[in-house]
Amino acid sequence: MKESRGPLRALFYPSGGIAALLGSVAFVTMFTTIDEGIMRLPIKLLLKDQLGLKPVELSLFFALALIPVYLKPLFGLLSDNVPLFGSHRISYMVFGCTLASVAWLLLPLIPHRFGWLLPALFVITLLISLTGSTAGALMVDVGQANGTSGRLVSVFSVGNNVANLAGSVLGGYFVGMSLGWVCGIAATITISLVPILYLFREADTPRNREVKSVRMADICRQFRELRNARSFWITLAILFCVFMAPGLSTPLLYIQTDVNHFSPRFLGWLGALSGGMAIASGLIYITLSGRMTLRTALIGSILFSATAALGYLHYRTAQDALIVDLLYAAAYEFICIVVMNLAVRTIPKGSEGFVFGIVWSLFLVVGYGSDLLGSWMYGTLHWAFPTLVGLNVATTLVALMLVPLLPDALLKAGEGTAYP
Repeated sequence: MKESRGPLRALFYPSGGIAALLGSVAFVTMFTTIDEGIMRLPIKLLLKDQLGLKPVELSLFFALALIPVYLKPLFGLLSDNVPLFGSHRISYMVFGCTLASVAWLLLPLIPHRFGWLLPALFVITLLISLTGSTAGALMVDVGQANGTSGRLVSVFSVGNNVANLAGSVLGGYFVGMSLGWVCGIAATITISLVPILYLFREADTPRNREVKSVRMADICRQFRELRNARSFWITLAILFCVFMAPGLSTPLLYIQTDVNHFSPRFLGWLGALSGGMAIASGLIYITLSGRMTLRTALIGSILFSATAALGYLHYRTAQDALIVDLLYAAAYEFICIVVMNLAVRTIPKGSEGFVFGIVWSLFLVVGYGSDLLGSWMYGTLHWAFPTLVGLNVATTLVALMLVPLLPDALLKAGEGTAYP
């Protein structure tokens, strides 16, 4: 097993700076999204106040504009099989972020009407999703080749969480600015990726710099290999057990406000601190990843997540909330990284972009579905909050039964050990 290194050194070891590149792409793509980053509040308030959209219309607008987020498997299939300017990864990211920057600059110039803004934001979301999903494919390429998927996934996750936290804090300040200035900031941040990508233009693996003809037979082969990838399907089953448990997020909000009577200011600080804890958890995983096998990380993260969720059974005071929420944020981030690391290691070679797109999309769908399920049980079926907590914990622990089904060689692999 490889020697462990600190989180900052791990950014550049042993993947030659790829981790720093992936962290940068993760930050920029999350920071400029319309549903999580700095543009969320300005765009929502523009639609609400200037266009006068009702709540249902506003939700419909975002549901339609965010459709490209779920097209990541198609972007992956494209980058796996169709080279762009001699590259299957880096060129796609340059293409995506360059056109996204141009689109942000053009957004203030179009009429502020539903029929104009929707296709414009759809295109921006598509370009940002193309950039992010291709970066994920590169992460799989390098992570599988070097056995560094755990560190790379951690850095990618830290970049997303830093952007999410910064976007939440700064988004309110941008509301008072003109749309032109806000879009200019988004465009500048997005185009800043181009020189970084140029510096790492050799980051593409040799296979991904090969220019070859596109054949339908290759695409069919990807589907066949995916169908026969037993370890990958077991990983998806673990993902569903852990993340499809009834979500606690929305019901918890009602407990916090209606039962415990926490103030909005306290909840804001609680959210910010939880975001900081998620970042810290990612950095801690980078430090610990070289000291444990995947089996240890997987079993430990499942038990950690279940134990942290049990804390919500004693959730009454502000002090309780501070301890439980921070512990759960750390546990949730830790298990997200471990499960994604497992998924990256089990993706069939030659289908990195396509299958990673499937995994990423499933993470999003399962996350939204989990929250919807928990909200339905709490609000419609009137299940008690402790019952939801117990069901959440039990469903998470079911994943332990699936771990022995994975190949022993995979579970014994540590960071720095490539799994064949």
